[in-house]
Amino acid sequence: MTMTMTMTNIPLSVIVPVYRAATLLVPVVQECLAVVPQFFPDYEVILVDDGSTDATPTIADNLAAHHDPVMVIHHRRRQGYGCALLSGGRAARGEYILLIDTSSLANLSEIAPLVPYVGQYDLVMGYPHQSPPRSFPRIPQILSFRCFHRFHDRAMTRLVNRLLGLDIQDVGYPCRFFRTTLLQEQPFRSYGPLISAEIYAWARQRGSLPIQVSVQHHTRRGRWRYRYDRVGLRSLRDVLRLWGR
Repeated sequence: MTMTMTMTNIPLSVIVPVYRAATLLVPVVQECLAVVPQFFPDYEVILVDDGSTDATPTIADNLAAHHDPVMVIHHRRRQGYGCALLSGGRAARGEYILLIDTSSLANLSEIAPLVPYVGQYDLVMGYPHQSPPRSFPRIPQILSFRCFHRFHDRAMTRLVNRLLGLDIQDVGYPCRFFRTTLLQEQPFRSYGPLISAEIYAWARQRGSLPIQVSVQHHTRRGRWRYRYDRVGLRSLRDVLRLWGR
C-alpha cells in the first residue's frame, strides 16, 4: 500500500537522547537527515549525550561539525532519559519536538501516519498496530529479548494506565510529537522513559489536545540502551512518583 506523503512548514526539533551509542549514532543521524526533511523542511536534530563513557561524545561532535542541522548537548554525567529530553527541549527552536530513541527498533519512516496531526494536536503519540498472530510462537521466540520487552511494555502500559487513570495504548513506543511549550511549562519528575506518560497526563490536565495514532510497526535490529531504564525499580519508582503527584 502506498502512503501519501504529508509535508508541513512547522519548524521541528528532533531530540535524540543518547547514552553509549557509538555504534548506533551515525546510522540514526543519517536516517534523520534522510527522512525528516521529507516531512519537515525546517528542522534541526539535537543530540543529547547523557554522560557517555565511550566514543559517543566524539562521534556526536563530528556529526554536528559536518551537518548543519545537527547540534550536540553534553551532560558531564548520566542524568537519565527524562533529563536528556528536558535539556534538548530547552535548546529547541522548533514549534514541535519529535522524540526518538537511538536504540529503538522502530523505523523513522513510521512517523508518516503521525505527521498530518502535527499542528492540529498538541501531542501525537504512535502505537503499533496489532496484527493477529499467524501461529503460536516457538519457544526460542517466547524467550527472546525482543519478546521480553513486548511483554514488559504491555505490563508497564497497564500499570501506568491503572495508577494514573490514563488511556495510553503503548507507553514504550519510541516516536512521538509534542508542542515544545509542553516541556517548557512544567517541571517534570520522571527521569526515565516514563516521562512520555507524564507529558501525556500533563497535556490532558491542562486541556491540551492529545491523539494516539496506530502505525504499522516494522522492527529492525538494535539494542535498547534506554529500554533498560524501564526494567525493575527505576520504572516502579517513576510510576509511584507520578501516582503520588
